[in-house]
Amino acid sequence: MTTGQKITLGGATILLLGALYYVLDDHEERPPIVVEDGSVTLTAQKGRSQWRQHGADRRYEQHHPGGRDVDGFSAESGGCTVSGDSIVITLSDGSTITVSMHRSFPWIKDHTDVTVPDGVATTIENLVRLRVSVDATPRSFASGSTSCDVVGERIDIVQLH
Repeated sequence: MTTGQKITLGGATILLLGALYYVLDDHEERPPIVVEDGSVTLTAQKGRSQWRQHGADRRYEQHHPGGRDVDGFSAESGGCTVSGDSIVITLSDGSTITVSMHRSFPWIKDHTDVTVPDGVATTIENLVRLRVSVDATPRSFASGSTSCDVVGERIDIVQLH
């Protein structure tokens, strides 16, 4: 085997190992968002990302500089699904929680933002779990003109890449 063939074989092996790593690593660096039992829980996995609050406003972002862009969201409850750039969750008291994409600067990736109503208790636990506690129950959720009623007080929102 010539030196050129060895280099080509070595390069192909590295590419194959990289592809295998990509396939085996679930790349679910932006975990599902679960709305259930009067609270919203957003948990980062594998220590890859953290939640942080934007100053004094009611907006929280999932900070993950090495992560992939968020391309949108898909939300489901009781077999009804909506998809889009944002999901608006309407609570039984009429207030809303919004899950949306946000880009701070043109060179920064799109990430997930959660905007919560005034007066609700919001805590960040160990930087990886954002918990929004509300007294009201989730009633419906929508993206654009498409909406669904919440079934069983649970909504599963997937962050699309």
